[in-house]
Amino acid sequence: PAPPTTGGISGSVTSSGAGVAGATITLTPGGQTSTSNSAGAYSFTGLTVGNYTVTITPPSGFTLPSTEQAAKSATVTAGQTTTVSWTLQPVTGTTVNISVGDNFFSPAVDTVVVGTTVKWTNNGNVAHTTTSDASTPVWDGNLSTGGSFQFTFTQAGSFPYHCEIHSCKASQGCSSMNGTIVVQ
Repeated sequence: PAPPTTGGISGSVTSSGAGVAGATITLTPGGQTSTSNSAGAYSFTGLTVGNYTVTITPPSGFTLPSTEQAAKSATVTAGQTTTVSWTLQPVTGTTVNISVGDNFFSPAVDTVVVGTTVKWTNNGNVAHTTTSDASTPVWDGNLSTGGSFQFTFTQAGSFPYHCEIHSCKASQGCSSMNGTIVVQ
């Protein structure tokens, strides 16, 4: 068989040893993009041999520490994969907004970091709640029209919630007026 004429670039995006999903990695020249998966991994394959700049845009809730550069140089060699990785740090004290409408949460699933405050605001025409499905952490916010409620997440995990008035727990088979906060 003919020897390979292309190579690749791959790597990971982590924070405190855990993979970070949702980082956008851009390759120049070429302008290709890749998004890190739930394990923090990304890859570009079939790249022409040569020099590239690999640039990260951290997802919401994360930033580059002063010891990391957003843009890194990489050389692609035929038949080889060059590794380019980043370690991010969480942005603490941030607030993420969730819009509550009549029979929905938007976004229905939101990924945040430990220390983030989530603020639900009722933009609908009737009252709603944001009520945790689990016993820990517990929150139960009553939202009159135009009202808001906020809760600060202090531990990692996946935290489903629902509107007590218009739904039930997702674990009970309900599909409307449910949401999930994923804390990394």
